[in-house]
Amino acid sequence: MLYVETARAFQSEGLSAALQLFDWPFLPILMAAVSSFTGLEVEASGYLLSTVFIAGTCSLIVACTREMLPRSGWAAMVVVLTVPALNNYRDHIIREFGAWFLLFLALWLLLRWARRPGWAGGLAAQSAICAAALFRLETLIFLAVPVLWQLISIRHGCGWRRVAMFLLPPLLGGVGVGLLAGVGDAEFGSRVAQQLNAIDLASKHDRFFAMAAEIGSQIDNKYAIKQMPTILFFGAFGLLLSKFISNFGLLIVPGIYALIRPRLPVLLVSAAPFAIAFAVYAIVPLAFVLDSMFLSSRYVALLNLLAVPLVSVGLAHLFQRIARWRIPLIAIAVMMGLSNVISTTPPETRMMDAATWLKLHGADPSRVFVEPREVIYLVGWPYHGPQAQSIRGREEALVALASGAIDLALLDLPSDSPDLQHWAKEKGLRSVERFADARNRTVHAFVRSAAPALDHR
Repeated sequence: MLYVETARAFQSEGLSAALQLFDWPFLPILMAAVSSFTGLEVEASGYLLSTVFIAGTCSLIVACTREMLPRSGWAAMVVVLTVPALNNYRDHIIREFGAWFLLFLALWLLLRWARRPGWAGGLAAQSAICAAALFRLETLIFLAVPVLWQLISIRHGCGWRRVAMFLLPPLLGGVGVGLLAGVGDAEFGSRVAQQLNAIDLASKHDRFFAMAAEIGSQIDNKYAIKQMPTILFFGAFGLLLSKFISNFGLLIVPGIYALIRPRLPVLLVSAAPFAIAFAVYAIVPLAFVLDSMFLSSRYVALLNLLAVPLVSVGLAHLFQRIARWRIPLIAIAVMMGLSNVISTTPPETRMMDAATWLKLHGADPSRVFVEPREVIYLVGWPYHGPQAQSIRGREEALVALASGAIDLALLDLPSDSPDLQHWAKEKGLRSVERFADARNRTVHAFVRSAAPALDHR
């Protein structure tokens, strides 16, 4: 929703208007450009770009696996068609798709560079990583991958020349950016400043221990404060691991099989760029969860994609070793692939019903709080419209409704909440309409108890 609105703002008012809505607008700008070129609506352009980027990512992962592990190419194709880490988001418009495509393009270029090392090939790979940063700024961390790869591969003097190929361009680029920021009028945007703050280890260290002390102080045990940092750290690591496993689903089995094989060191050498990229990027979601105590599966998905060559080797060996299980393996793969394109999840009809109801009543967005942002989008109101700017969160909305600052609040609540009526009465509210669906969620339209009935037009 945010990207679509930003793209429309760019089309109608230019870059400054887009930056007011979103401070890293390359994807919305690209969506607007595709829309203008093809005549497609902006949202359709976003889905077209997502589809192209997903297809390109899949192809590049398979190509890289064939380059590193020739006998596992077919298994890589099976894995990318079935892995939940990629396919769970196939119906989204998210910046990760563009970043993933360009990162795996960079890895493919690195593998090609290994055949014939040269400055042009190295610069092409690094340029692809920098282009990925236009989608997700944190992907610049992958500039360390080719440097580390060549450092651990040094066997003779000329190896340092290869290190220089990948070390000098980022150093020169960093110096250039530093000079531009120091002597020019350039200022870092909020997103750049946020990413730079993310590598301030001292502040992260202090924040983590302060958080641990605060949580430990709430527990009636004198040992809690002392042991809470350990509990939080391994809890955060466990959350990262659980997301990683769930993103693979049943594919975790061939992944484990590949890990326990005695030839694992040889495998890691063959797939060194992917192994190093996995180790480097693992720092990002781990640092995020330690800082925020929250982690989305989407933030871990890139780790799963970097582990696809390993899983592919495990799948290929399982297919060869246990011939009698080949048919069940094929059946499971087909079912997982079909589950990625056939959705059995009930549709969120409550959102469309609530949006239709709001349209019929001609509600004034400055007098309505809508908790589900999907409803705002479906009504056609701006994502950053009056109601979104003036009220922050459910509790603030209820206070505004009780005081008469707004006339209506739409809240998304569990359908089976037994205390809902009592809760609404305590807050001085009454439900004038509700919209339920098969997902056990209901959007309630609340007004003040003393408010007059709405005009059903």
